Amino acid sequence: MSRPAYTRYSFAQPIGTHMRPATCEEVDCAPFLKGWRVPLAAVTEAGFADLAKLGYRFTRVELGPGQGYLEFEAGQPCFSQLHPDRRHRVLIGRAPLFRRDGYLHSTAESWIDDFATNQDRLNTFRERYG
Repeated sequence: MSRPAYTRYSFAQPIGTHMRPATCEEVDCAPFLKGWRVPLAAVTEAGFADLAKLGYRFTRVELGPGQGYLEFEAGQPCFSQLHPDRRHRVLIGRAPLFRRDGYLHSTAESWIDDFATNQDRLNTFRERYG
C-alpha cells in the first residue's frame, strides 16, 4: 500500500460540541464596553420601533439632511446577539478533536507523537534524498 504524498494534521473545536452562546459581557465585546454608532441611513422607521421594543438606549444625532447616526450607550447587548448564527460564543472546556487524515486520535499526546513521528520520517527522507 502506498502512502499519500502528504499527511494532513488538524484539530478542531466545533461550535456544536465545544462552544456555548455567550453574553457580550463574557467576551468583553467592544460595542458593549464602549457603545457604538449606526448611520441613520441604515435605520428605517420600522427599525426605530424595533429598537425601542427591544429596549435599546440610543441618541439620535443629526448632522444635516439625511446625515447623522444613532449613538448606542455602552452596557447593552450588541446587535450580534439578535442573530443566532452571529452570537458570541465561548469554549466549554472540552478537549479539541485531534485528527490525522480523518483518523481521530483519542488524546492530544498520541496526536503529537504521531505528528513527531511523521516529521522524523520526512527529515530522514530529506537527509537521504536531498
